[in-house]
Parts: sequence; C-alpha cells; structure tokens
Amino acid sequence: MLAFIIILVSLFILLIIASITDILFREVPDWLSYIGIAFGILASLIFSIFLKSIYPLIYSLLGLALMFLVSLFLFYIAKFGGGDSKVLMAIGSIIGIKFTLYENMFFIKFIIFTIFASAVFGIFWMIFSILKNKKNRKEFARTFKKQNNKKILIYTKIVLISLFFISFFTLFFSKTIFIVSSATILFLIFFLYLSVFSISVERSCMKRKITPDKLVEGDILLKDLKIGKEKIKSNNQLVQKDINKILKYYKKGKIKEIMVKDGIPFIPSFLIGLIAVTILYLM
Repeated sequence: MLAFIIILVSLFILLIIASITDILFREVPDWLSYIGIAFGILASLIFSIFLKSIYPLIYSLLGLALMFLVSLFLFYIAKFGGGDSKVLMAIGSIIGIKFTLYENMFFIKFIIFTIFASAVFGIFWMIFSILKNKKNRKEFARTFKKQNNKKILIYTKIVLISLFFISFFTLFFSKTIFIVSSATILFLIFFLYLSVFSISVERSCMKRKITPDKLVEGDILLKDLKIGKEKIKSNNQLVQKDINKILKYYKKGKIKEIMVKDGIPFIPSFLIGLIAVTILYLM
C-alpha cells in the first residue's frame, strides 16, 4: 500500500509540473523527465532492498524499456513530441510493468483513460484555438470548405451513405445487426468530419511565428526552409542537427523568424487519465 501511495504522489507531482510547462511553453523540460526516470528506478531499487527481492527493480526497468519502444514508435510514426515521449518513459519507470495481466490493471486503465482524455481534450483545445485566433477564423472557414469539397471526401460520403441504406435493409433480418452497423457508420461519418476539422484547424489556427533560438526538438516547420544548398523539409519533426543549421543562419542574420506548427499539449491528458483512474480505485 505504501509503495502504491508513493507511486501515485510521484506521478501527480510529475504530471502537474509537466502539464503546466506544456500548456505555457509547449514543451516539457528534459530534466523533469530524467528526474522522473531516475526516481522510478531509485524507488524500485529501495523497494527491492527492503523486500529482499529483485522484482521491483525488474518491473521498473521493464516499464522504462517498454515505454521507450512505445515512445520511439509514437515519435517517428505518429509525430509524438519528444518531451511527451520522455514523460511517457518516466511514467513507465515509476509504475513498472509486471508479469501478469491482473498486476498491470492500474497501468492499463490509466492508458485507456488517457487515450479517451486525449481525444476529448484535443477537440476542446482545437475549438479554443479557433476562438482565440480571431484573425484566422476566415482562413479556417476557407480551409474547412476546401477540405470538405475534396473528391476523396465526396466519394467517402457516397460509400458511407450507401452502407447506411444497406444496413437499413438488415433491419428486416436482425435489429441487433442494424443497430451495430448503423452505429458504426455514424461513428465513421463523425470521425471523417473530425479529421477534416482537425486538419483545417491545424493549417489555419495552430501555428506560431518564433525566432530560431526558441526552436526545440520536435518542432515542425510549416514551410520548407532552404539552408545553403540543403533543404529542411516541412511536416517533419526537427532534430538537434537541423536546429543547429538553422541557428547558424540565424546568427548570421539570414533568418529572422520562422513559422512552426503549434501542437496540442497532450501532457494534461495524462494528468486527467491519472485523476480518473485514481478516483476509480478510491471508489
């Protein structure tokens, strides 16, 4: 029980500080994640000594290793922020991964709640971005209309409407099949418009102009940037090597400001997920 309380308190401290920095500065300092990782390993080592068992330390290292692999996947495939990835690794080292499904239920429920929280928080944050950026509302409307008129979207609508009518005929055979198929189609239509909405918000409202000295790993350029004979492409996360090249040109006065994507701060979703799973366990 003491170990569980220590884990909860340390996670809350980590995620509260990380959430504040993520919202205010759009980044989580590496030192915070490294402290979280070190604390998770050190605490598990102390538990191992106290319990005279190597397992607490193994659980922490397994959690760190698994979240490291997940973070790599999210960073390179899903464009997950580098700071967010390191926080995920810190969470893994603090909670740890056990050998049985039952022992990992807290971690599993935490991840599930976090995923749902991320979806809801992301939608509200995009709406907030539209309301905050009055100058970009017209651009958002134009972008949304343009995205909404794409041929692929029109064809998708035709397919979904056709499937809806097909599902209607299943009503004569089974009400359950009709309800499930209709609900699936409605969800797909909602997801389709949500995707168009998110793309439109990202291209019109979620952007900011900064000086190159404020760039951090994981930032994404809105336009290709030519540095001498090289070109740093947009829509790819910047690594330190790219930032160093940009800074050289900035110091020479050849670059003053650049436009980068202003992403959604997802760390608060982890905090919301932790609050939800904690309340569930206390009930």
